[in-house]
Amino acid sequence: MQLSVDVDDRGIPIRARVLKSLDPGLDRNAIQSLAGWRFQPATEDGKPVGATVKVEVQFSLVGAPGRRIPSLKAKKN
Repeated sequence: MQLSVDVDDRGIPIRARVLKSLDPGLDRNAIQSLAGWRFQPATEDGKPVGATVKVEVQFSLVGAPGRRIPSLKAKKN
């Protein structure tokens, strides 16, 4: 999925828009996760400024077909 994210001059995301959707529920989760993200602010004349960036978010489903569930079992020699 792709998002367009407005970032303020402190590197804090202030608004996000979905550019390429996967699913409405996943879209919401991706946008909500941005609240904890911090970006390196853009600069203009050496001073931090707000900017808009494109972000690609990838999801992996645990237990999806073809994927093994992680295991902590020790291997026998």
